[in-house]
Amino acid sequence: MVVLEGDTMTKAIAFDSHRFVKNLTSSGFTEQQAEVLANDRSAC
Repeated sequence: MVVLEGDTMTKAIAFDSHRFVKNLTSSGFTEQQAEVLANDRSAC
């Protein structure tokens, strides 16, 4: 979050959940574990 002279400004960040899941599964996570983490991450 960036605060400028009392005003609050937020920026959206793109999240590629498919890539995130692929990276986790290639690192040893099960697909189910990776999907749970991706869903939790995208809810933020």
